Amino acid sequence: MVALAESDFGSLRGFPLRSRFIERGRDDIRPEVACRIRPIVASKAGALASIACARAADVGSGALTFRSNDDPVLVAGRLRELPPAPETPVVVSWNSTTAALTDWSLFTDRWDQFCHAAADDLTVWPMGGAWTLCYRRYEVFQFRSCSHVC
Repeated sequence: MVALAESDFGSLRGFPLRSRFIERGRDDIRPEVACRIRPIVASKAGALASIACARAADVGSGALTFRSNDDPVLVAGRLRELPPAPETPVVVSWNSTTAALTDWSLFTDRWDQFCHAAADDLTVWPMGGAWTLCYRRYEVFQFRSCSHVC
């Protein structure tokens, strides 16, 4: 299980991927979105990246796999069909310096802002650890429920 303290969170202003969430024609992230993305400070992101690597390695064979290069609405629908409840808090880990806490609903609604083809390999998991979702830069999602805490 991942434990996050209030001191593990940083400012959205300093978040390296902040620009992905700014909508066209706006100067900033919509408040209803901004309040649901909590950047994690780089030192904690490093610890989470180690967990993410182990979880991603465990996903491999037996995972439910689907492509992300279909229409974004169809991909969002496939993500919503997965077992997590919409309000589930999830860790999103991009690399050793970049991670955030959000909710499953925001991730599924805006997955294409979190996941960029050819640029991102990211791992998503709930605070309780019951499943792992990996996005691979070659435009594939892999989902696997864990029979143990991954």
